[in-house]
Amino acid sequence: MLMLILFTLYFVSNSGFLLEKNSVPSGQSASTNNQYLTVTEYLGDKTRINHELEEIRRDHDRTLGILTTQLQERLVAIEKSVTESKLQNQTIIDLGSRNRELEDNFTRLEEKLHKLQDRYIIQQTELVKSKDKTDMLEHELSSLKKLQSIQQLQSLHALEQSFQTISSKVNILSSHELVRNQDFIALHNLTGIELAKLGKQTGNLTSRIEDIIKDANNTTNQMGYIETRLKLNIEKLNATAQNQIKQLERTFKNYEKQQNKTLDSVMQQIHSNSLDVVIAACHTSGPDTLSLGAVIKFDNVKTVHGYSDVSSFTSTGKFKCEISGFYYISAFIASNTEEAGFGIMKNSHTLANGWHNKRTNGWNRSASLFIAVDLQKDDNIWIRTIRHMLVTRNDLYSCITIFKM
Repeated sequence: MLMLILFTLYFVSNSGFLLEKNSVPSGQSASTNNQYLTVTEYLGDKTRINHELEEIRRDHDRTLGILTTQLQERLVAIEKSVTESKLQNQTIIDLGSRNRELEDNFTRLEEKLHKLQDRYIIQQTELVKSKDKTDMLEHELSSLKKLQSIQQLQSLHALEQSFQTISSKVNILSSHELVRNQDFIALHNLTGIELAKLGKQTGNLTSRIEDIIKDANNTTNQMGYIETRLKLNIEKLNATAQNQIKQLERTFKNYEKQQNKTLDSVMQQIHSNSLDVVIAACHTSGPDTLSLGAVIKFDNVKTVHGYSDVSSFTSTGKFKCEISGFYYISAFIASNTEEAGFGIMKNSHTLANGWHNKRTNGWNRSASLFIAVDLQKDDNIWIRTIRHMLVTRNDLYSCITIFKM
């Protein structure tokens, strides 16, 4: 947009371009008509291309709107299916929790059963020991009955009492053992019932979990297939639209670049022809004597116009062309060296050489060089010594002038 505004302002103020092909400005021949680009054609082509781009963008937006609506509807259905799957998953989680509780109860029952079995084994061991002890006492009692002494009878009476006590204890242990056997049988029956219930519930739970997993897998496969097809269609549509837009943009950019290049070339030529470049400077500092091939630096700039790289010129002594064209170069150098000389250089080529006359007294002598040269942008011009010589430092004796014709 900035280029278009500058373009319009320039031609309104300078009458540089024709608005109509058949119109010829006064003082110009009709043969220059084909050298100009009409603003009407440029703006018309640009408007047409912009209109085509807008049409493609609107079609693309409408298509994306339809696809977005379909995608939203599909996402709602998918979210509904996901919600149902979550409910089924929650049911599975609850059943799994119930199964874990039943497994924990079964584990506790098994632990109790093992403890009862251990206690039953201990009681059986104690009962065997008691029976052995009873048999031994009966044997001793039968031996004592054969004794005839009172002491033996008293001992026998004590043994009988002891035997009765042991027998009562054995009876108590037998009754306890019977009760515990009954408890063990009841616990065993209860464990069998619980195991049967647990097996039945586990079978039902397993079949139900398998059905739910099968339904979830079918739903997931359908959702994945639909999402894949939808993504592929959207990607194809986006790729086609993007390719069309990029192709039109490249066409427009190439056309605009070509027109801008032509316009820049014409404007640059016009601008270059209208610019003036002038610089005048003198040699006032530096060493008194310069060696062969040294660059003479002109550090005291007296006049400059249309030239920006002044600091580089004063520090290096070389004039770097910024605007192409024909230049006039004038230089005069004063020296008291016998047969001193200097030359005007363009890049690495010598354009002209000048020599001083033989010295007849101690005064400085001047020599001058004048030349016109065609310079292109970035060409360098400088003054170099032809021999080892003294260059007079003065803002009146050793100077150079360069101006664009």
